[in-house]
Amino acid sequence: MVEFAGCAKTPHSWLTGWSKTVLICKKCHKRFTLITSEHGICVANPENNLHHLHTTTSTKTNIASQCCYCNFTVNVVIHEPFIDIQIFDDLQKRRFIPTYSPLARKTNGVDNEPMIDLFDTLDTFSRIVEIFIHSINSDDAIRKIHINSKVFTSKIGFDDTSKVFFDNLGYKLVDDQNFFEPPPFTNDYIVKFQHVSEEIDMKVMDMSESMILTLFCSYVLTTYILCNL
Repeated sequence: MVEFAGCAKTPHSWLTGWSKTVLICKKCHKRFTLITSEHGICVANPENNLHHLHTTTSTKTNIASQCCYCNFTVNVVIHEPFIDIQIFDDLQKRRFIPTYSPLARKTNGVDNEPMIDLFDTLDTFSRIVEIFIHSINSDDAIRKIHINSKVFTSKIGFDDTSKVFFDNLGYKLVDDQNFFEPPPFTNDYIVKFQHVSEEIDMKVMDMSESMILTLFCSYVLTTYILCNL
């Protein structure tokens, strides 16, 4: 999805009905808004069911293409994630992932396991975001988050990275630095939180697939060793 080929033949079936579609990358969490100008088969090339696309614009934030046979255009707008992927990576440095937690040991020189499961952290983030999204009114949405509460200390943990996560959401650390105060309950923030919810889901999906692959490789290795004893 980096760019269209300079002279790419694209099946109309890939584009039919897609006047506007939003895609999110599972790895980098960038959001791609794909907009097409019209639907159907290329009027100048109906026998092949193809559009002959040429890239007209290619930048970090926008990729555009136009069919040289007709006026069909494809425009892709690229949006950066609200929560940078590096924040998720930094969260893992002080939290463990089941089955291969040794890879997530603390980096402060102390050889002991982190006590917080990263899946628990992401699940708690997701719950906080969902509560805000589905709040009926601002009174429900403006619940403060106590950083010394049992849930916060056992599921999230307060450190520089978790603070950056909440900062990016729009929370403010107030009341003698013990509470995160949520942002205003507005439509813009609701949309932002919806996007963040998707980004969290993508990270959980990626971690889950990595766990499955790790378990499979471990099974294969164990089987090989046992068969060669």
